[in-house]
Amino acid sequence: MKTNIIIKLQIEATHNWPGVVKEAGLENVQFLKDEHRHIFYITCKKEVVHADRQVEIILFKRNVLKYLRDRYFSDEKGYHVFGSMSCEMIATELFKIFDLSYCEVLEDNENGGIVEKETVPSLTHNQEPGKKLLLDHNDSITASKNTVTDLTPANGYWQTITVTSADSKPINYKLIKQLND
Repeated sequence: MKTNIIIKLQIEATHNWPGVVKEAGLENVQFLKDEHRHIFYITCKKEVVHADRQVEIILFKRNVLKYLRDRYFSDEKGYHVFGSMSCEMIATELFKIFDLSYCEVLEDNENGGIVEKETVPSLTHNQEPGKKLLLDHNDSITASKNTVTDLTPANGYWQTITVTSADSKPINYKLIKQLND
């Protein structure tokens, strides 16, 4: 089982695609090179390990809105300006900044882009004898047969764990935390 919190927000913003003039077959959408307005509908999901307000959703939404306002709001124009950023670029930025598991950015709640965390298979191989590991998908296993060959920090919160199986093939998994009984 996986647990996520979710926030949804809307912001008025403009963007454009200057590169559209270079793309063959896009003659009917040349207007995209000019700055144009949308209401951007943004959905952010953030994975949590427990269900008791690990991340408070109201504060989380405020943080995302503050980030967008501080970075993209134009006081002169009275709206956000994304420049040449696509929906996918906006989603990727929010995904990375807020360590999201999923981010969707839609223009006028119609078309847009999605960025989501890649999933890794559930761990079926064992690690250090006697140690319980909590992996993504909230799988918990007790280690016994195989050995951990590499444990390195990645993305601040996650660690990558490489396991050498009985047939000596390395297998990579994402580790959330080691559990103590």
